[in-house]
Amino acid sequence: MEALQVLKFGIKLKGTLSFSRGLTQDEQLEYLESLTNDIFAVPIDMRAYIESLKSYETFVTY
Repeated sequence: MEALQVLKFGIKLKGTLSFSRGLTQDEQLEYLESLTNDIFAVPIDMRAYIESLKSYETFVTY
């Protein structure tokens, strides 16, 4: 809840909120590409990956 208040205050104070302030454009692109690479990476050990998904399913309940 406190983090939300800090974000609201930042928006009210400056009108905008920038999470990439202070980074060069190259640094921003490098960061975004690293996120994309992690999302679309093919697991090396498929069985371990499937087991991790199963354990995640038992952790998350709807």
